[in-house]
Amino acid sequence: MNGDSHMTSGWGRAIVRCVAFLPQVDGQLRAAVKRGSVRRRRRPCVRNRSWSRTGKPRRSQARDCVACRLAPALLCGAVLGLASLPLTTGTALAADPHIEAVSLSSADVAASGVTLGQVTVTTTVQDWPGGEDPALAVLTRTSSGPPGAPGAMVAALTRTSGVPGSGTYQGVVPVPSTATGGWRVSAISEPFSADRNVIARDPRQDGVPDALLTVHGTHLPRLRLSVQPQILPYPQTQYTVTATFTTDTGAPLAGRRIGFDERATDGCFVGDGGARTDANGRAFHTVTAALTSSVCVWAPLPVGPLYYGTAFASGDIAPRYGVKLAAAPAGTSVKRGASVLVNGNVAAVGTTPLRAAAAGTHVRLQWLFGRTWRNVNLAYVTTSGRFHLVAAPPDRGRNIYRVWFPSQGGYVGTITRNFTVTTT
Repeated sequence: MNGDSHMTSGWGRAIVRCVAFLPQVDGQLRAAVKRGSVRRRRRPCVRNRSWSRTGKPRRSQARDCVACRLAPALLCGAVLGLASLPLTTGTALAADPHIEAVSLSSADVAASGVTLGQVTVTTTVQDWPGGEDPALAVLTRTSSGPPGAPGAMVAALTRTSGVPGSGTYQGVVPVPSTATGGWRVSAISEPFSADRNVIARDPRQDGVPDALLTVHGTHLPRLRLSVQPQILPYPQTQYTVTATFTTDTGAPLAGRRIGFDERATDGCFVGDGGARTDANGRAFHTVTAALTSSVCVWAPLPVGPLYYGTAFASGDIAPRYGVKLAAAPAGTSVKRGASVLVNGNVAAVGTTPLRAAAAGTHVRLQWLFGRTWRNVNLAYVTTSGRFHLVAAPPDRGRNIYRVWFPSQGGYVGTITRNFTVTTT
């Protein structure tokens, strides 16, 4: 350990002792005040009414003893006071970032079709972490927008005065027509990263009034999605997503970028797009992997910076998957009042091995009553893809059963062939 560590630990021990001793000192002080000179019968340190063993008069002795009782409190106060002073040797704690002001060049902006509007954001910050400049000003909606509409608008910030991490910054916000509605500056942020949490601060945290914006959009472009085939028979996994980007009147928007993102989990990274629309305003993407979640599609803005939710429009789509279902009774004949086990399995495509893909889904055993199928039992598919049901035939003679796999998740419902259990 170095000298600073010894110093710190020494002060720490002193503080702990003082804090632990304070209740005792407080009690002694209260007793000393209560036992003042007017209550001679309980005067501390005085052995008789006139003189103590020290040879001092009783009043002098009492004053000395009160001073003795005050000394620990005064000493602890001094120690705590010194401990509260910053040490000259050691690293000072970094200050929290602070937003002093945020404003927009206009409270209203208009945009039409794929022509962007723009507005300038200005902010003043202090003590940004690491002495680096914040990179982005993020605007989010003050109320929810329609499905597929952008959820964020972003400006890339440039320092116009001050020093790195503390100064005034400005940036231009590109505004699409599909952003129609109310917005506010909700964050000053470091550069966007898909791999880690970014440092961002809401002006409201520092009591800064909202910088509000109203977007007036007209002739909003449209992004329509389709998938072929819509239902993939087991075990097929390949399908094609088509994105059609048009004006509000249906005229194709050719040469526009379209992004596709295959994700096995929720979420969609909005980048600059890797495909372009053809003369009919269409872009295509073929998926070959087994997915049980959707494919995200978006029409990015022609300018950056990139950020989640910044696009003309976005959406997601996925096909539905068929499963392979099989079931059979352990026996075809039972005595009346007895039951028989029905064993089966479900095979499905997904991000896990085929048999495990449908784990957690459920199946129902159905019994034919007249012309109506009645649910009589339920079971859940295990991680091996198997399930087990119990059939208890109620009627003497032939009882007709089947197993039904209801539509659930991304899977399409199906049924097994009928099977018979005879009661004797």
